[in-house]
Amino acid sequence: MASSTPLKALRKEAKTQLSDNFSRALAVLCVSLMFSAVFMMIDQTFNSFLNTDTSFLILSESQGNEDSLMVDLLGFIGATILNPSFLIAAIISIFNFLITAPLKMGTGWWYYSLAANGNLQVGNIFAFYKTNSYYTASIMFEIKLFLKKLVYAIASFAPSLVALVMAFERDGSEYTLKPDSEGETIIMISLVLAAAGIIFYVFLSLNFFLSRYLFAIGECEKADEAFDRSKVIMHGDKSTVVQMAMSLIGWYLLCVLIIPLGYVIPLHNACMARCARDIIEKHKKYEASDQHKFVEL
Repeated sequence: MASSTPLKALRKEAKTQLSDNFSRALAVLCVSLMFSAVFMMIDQTFNSFLNTDTSFLILSESQGNEDSLMVDLLGFIGATILNPSFLIAAIISIFNFLITAPLKMGTGWWYYSLAANGNLQVGNIFAFYKTNSYYTASIMFEIKLFLKKLVYAIASFAPSLVALVMAFERDGSEYTLKPDSEGETIIMISLVLAAAGIIFYVFLSLNFFLSRYLFAIGECEKADEAFDRSKVIMHGDKSTVVQMAMSLIGWYLLCVLIIPLGYVIPLHNACMARCARDIIEKHKKYEASDQHKFVEL
């Protein structure tokens, strides 16, 4: 099901809406950046007090010669998880998630309101902090979305990582590439699998592109309902979202030299929200038309 409005028209409309409310969009961005800066400062402060040794990042040489690279990697991951610096970073990240998850939901709602010419008070980005039910619902939504994307990421990139591990063999206390071009061949296969994994991950993740908007604006009361409905609506519109995202790459390249990132990020959010609204509204019309035909029959 193709988009009912050309992408060029959607981008133009989004730019117009953003230009009329740019100061508010900039305030929304500043609030998000402020939260990120605070947690980065907290993380750096704890690390400076701990002054933790990071030499554990080097694979241990104490493993026996019979051990595989996979075994050593698992040991490395275990040592990393048990490292105090990592544990503190994980705790801060969890705390950051619990604080900012409702803000993500409120930001999505604000940009969808921008696309719909609705209420654009900056304070609306804090709407999901107002009651315990709103706060809990937004937290559960973000947790479920994170877990779904994590599963997709593991499924998408596990084959390439396994192939990469198979390209090396232990030589004494070190790992070297397998000889006779075997290792190079396996690495090439790993790169091909990684490229396919990226495409596969993007394809799967696009199923949930609309879920945050649907949940934030109240179209769906539960997270699972938002995921399911987003998947149904996005069945024929994944290419529309990809084209919109690809059309904004040039803006990100320009921001390196000319246009400040403080404009490009709100523009990206406005365009994606406008694209989401177009897809949702088109699907509503399609459902209404089908229901009308059913009643006539």
